[in-house]
Amino acid sequence: MFAAILALSACKEESTTTPIPDPEPQEEAKGVFVVIEHLFGTQPINFGSVEYATANNTVGVSNLTYYLSGFGLKRQDGSWLEIPTYHMVVAQDKPIDTLALGKVPEGVYNAVRFQIGVDSVTNHGDPAVWPNSHPLSLMRGGQMHWSWNAGYIFMKMEGRYRKQSAENGFYSYHIGRDDLITPVTITGVSINGGESRSMVPLVFDAAQFFNTPHVHTLADTSAFTHSGYGDAIADILHGNMFGLFKKK
Repeated sequence: MFAAILALSACKEESTTTPIPDPEPQEEAKGVFVVIEHLFGTQPINFGSVEYATANNTVGVSNLTYYLSGFGLKRQDGSWLEIPTYHMVVAQDKPIDTLALGKVPEGVYNAVRFQIGVDSVTNHGDPAVWPNSHPLSLMRGGQMHWSWNAGYIFMKMEGRYRKQSAENGFYSYHIGRDDLITPVTITGVSINGGESRSMVPLVFDAAQFFNTPHVHTLADTSAFTHSGYGDAIADILHGNMFGLFKKK
């Protein structure tokens, strides 16, 4: 019995001193990746606070969610490689988000384009056709779909703003209508195709939404929109969406 205990102890000691092999290094994913940093002017957005100055107000951002679709990369001969993909960006969950566009053919691309929103056919299609993991499904994107008015919310920005009274006001801007889809083109980039890994760093500047080119003043009568036809607030804010993105 004593010999058996010694043998068991020796085996146990040997097993505890056996070195654990290092994990296999993970290969870095290849392809094109768009990296978006969400700022208010030059500052990272502190979601939930009320501290950012617009032209006429002091505001905060609590919810910034939007769709990007219709990506394309410009070849050196001026033609475009189309990448039919949809992404839903939830900035309060990922203040710096990375969108994978996948691998593209070899070559150098010098511009990227996309749309804030979704195309009209998709906008009025049945969201139930998308698998639950897809950003356009009701499981993932239900908060961005109007059940009472067929179509997606292209961009949602919500938060509070300071009023002269003690209690802050609340704003809620839901931009989404076929004619309010917003094309964006970023030039002066260098993207390598093939088996490489290329990053496209962009900045989303939320201050532009309130300031440029149209100065928007927050008040009780201008603090919300659901993008109905003839809604002047939606039209003004849509005009400011063209400058939301820029190259970092």
